[in-house]
Amino acid sequence: FTCGTNLTTINWLEGRNNVTIYINDSANNLNSSLVSFFVDTTPPTTTATMTTPPGGASYTNGTWTASNVRVDLSTIDNGVGFNSASYPVYCTDTTNTCSPSTFYVPNVDISTGGQSYIRYSANDLLGNVETTKIQTLKIDKTPPNVTILSPTNNTNITNTQLQINISVSDSYSGLSTCLWSNNSGKSNNTLTCG
Repeated sequence: FTCGTNLTTINWLEGRNNVTIYINDSANNLNSSLVSFFVDTTPPTTTATMTTPPGGASYTNGTWTASNVRVDLSTIDNGVGFNSASYPVYCTDTTNTCSPSTFYVPNVDISTGGQSYIRYSANDLLGNVETTKIQTLKIDKTPPNVTILSPTNNTNITNTQLQINISVSDSYSGLSTCLWSNNSGKSNNTLTCG
C-alpha cells in the first residue's frame, strides 16, 4: 500500500485479526501502531431437542404422538457471542407464520392438539441474525370416534345376515386400525376403516 493511505481493499479473516503498521523516517527512526479487531459475519446456531412425553423419549420432528412435546433450545456462537438472557427467541402457532419474539426459558412444553409449529432463532452481539428454524409438532390426545348407526342397541331381529353400519372418524392423526369382535369367540377381526 502507499504510505499515508488507508487499508481499504483487504478482506480480513473471520475471527481475531492483529494488524501492526510500521513506519520509519529518513533518519531511521522507527515507530509502530497495533490494532486488534474481531471479524464476525456468522450468526449463532440454535438446536432444538424434543422429547415426548416431556422429559421422556426423543421426539422426531413431524411425527404423531399422544403426549405433550417438550422442546429445549440451545444456542452456540463461535464469534463474539450472544446475550444468553435475550436469545434464543421463539414462538408457537398452528399456521407456521409467527415471528419469534418470546425469550426462551428451559422446558417449553407444547400441548396444542393437531399440527403446530415452533419457530426459533438467535442474534449475536453484532446483529448477525440466524435464519428462523422450524420444527413441526403433531399431537393427538383425542380418541377416534366410533358410532354404530344400525341396528339400534338391544334390537330383536330374525335376520342372521344382519348388516352393522358404523361411522368412524378421527380429528387429527387419522384412522389406523379398525377391529371387531363378538360374544361367539370372534375377536380382533380386521375391518376396513373409513
